[in-house]
This record gives sequence, C-alpha cells and structure tokens, in this order.
Amino acid sequence: MSDSASRFRRIQALFAGAAGLDRDYRQTFLEEVCGDDLELRRDLESLLTAADAADDLLPLPAHDSESGVKGGGHAGGKPD
Repeated sequence: MSDSASRFRRIQALFAGAAGLDRDYRQTFLEEVCGDDLELRRDLESLLTAADAADDLLPLPAHDSESGVKGGGHAGGKPD
C-alpha cells in the first residue's frame, strides 16, 4: 500500500473515532493520536469542523414512536 493510501486510511479511522466523541473530548483525543504530527492534526480538525457544520445545518428527522424508526419509517421518506 502506498504511503498516501496508508495515510488516508489512518485519517479515515481517526476521523471516525473522533467524530463519535463529544466535542469537549476531541482535543484530548487529537493530542493523543496526532502527537507531533501537525499536518495530521490540521487535516482531522478540518474534517471535524466540516462535519460539525453539516450536522448543525441538517437536523435529524423526528422519531416516529409507532414504528420506532427515524423519519416515520416510510420507504423513500414519503409520508402515507
């Protein structure tokens, strides 16, 4: 595997781990996993910032208590 492919896989894995954390804990996580690799840290912070911005813009669909499924449980998101 090339160095760039290996780095991409590492960034993907670290992003997935960091994205699942509360924003308050991310800094500690990034310090631990990035160490002195400032480029890696910048890449991850950039991805996390973009993901947070997207989450803030797109609210999650409402939870349908009858079906137990988000968005009402309708195929294709279409209401009855």
